[in-house]
Amino acid sequence: MKTLTAREAKNSFGELLDMAQREPVIVTKRGRPVSVMLSIEEMQELTSHSTELSPKLTDGIKQGLADSKDGRVTAVTTKDRSDFVKNIVKNLTHNK
Repeated sequence: MKTLTAREAKNSFGELLDMAQREPVIVTKRGRPVSVMLSIEEMQELTSHSTELSPKLTDGIKQGLADSKDGRVTAVTTKDRSDFVKNIVKNLTHNK
């Protein structure tokens, strides 16, 4: 899994999108992970295992995909992003 700083992600957003098509990319800020960029296929794969993910996380992912498809944007706080990454990492490590 590749890692970029928030500055690198911002300055090379097109490259970040390309990288995320190949593998998840962790974005860090001040040296700590704050988000993960995934391809839509990866996200759909995650949501297809909804019984393995927490209901709150699964519902949030499904709502985000629906909002995106319908052109709606949902504001996400830094805490929301942090909780999201922690839940993904927790679920991925528990399912190994």
